[in-house]
Amino acid sequence: STTRARALRLLALCQARLGNHREEVDAYDRALSLEPDPEVRAVVLANQAEGRMALGQILEALRGYRAALLTLPSVLMLDSGVTTLWGMAVALDRSGDLDEALGSIGRARSYDPVDRQIHGEDWFYVPDYDVHWYEALGHWQHARAGAGEAAMDAYSDSIASWRGYLDRAPPDDPWVPLASQRLAQCERERSKVDERPLRRR
Repeated sequence: STTRARALRLLALCQARLGNHREEVDAYDRALSLEPDPEVRAVVLANQAEGRMALGQILEALRGYRAALLTLPSVLMLDSGVTTLWGMAVALDRSGDLDEALGSIGRARSYDPVDRQIHGEDWFYVPDYDVHWYEALGHWQHARAGAGEAAMDAYSDSIASWRGYLDRAPPDDPWVPLASQRLAQCERERSKVDERPLRRR
């Protein structure tokens, strides 16, 4: 029944906040087996993908995000579709595809240019320092899309966010090596942009 499906979704959210991601993913599986509504199913698939990413199951997470976007009615992209695209961006980056990750953020911003959805009160990060990863990619996307001082400032903000992630993540965090790599990559990219000669009219 839909009542039981709702209870399972709430259970999954509780497990997510507690960091019990295997139990979270399982609760979402059970909710999906009972939930007929496409909009709700899309949200459940996206949330489950978040849980899979927390477990390090990146390819499964990407499949979940893509299934969520395919399930979501297009008129609702401005709502849950935006946060799904952001989550998929982080999963894409962690799969090794930075360019596609920044492309996903660009697509999210085509619906929500000021990132209202990702800063909404219903959105939370587990672990909480994961916010720095999202911010780092967001600033990086602005940097590549911008020019001049605005781009340089965005690169600097991305670098600060990568450092924020590394400062707060414990040594056994599985994404620390990639965060270190992205920090160095962003610093190199900023230096190359900074070295470009100014064009005169």
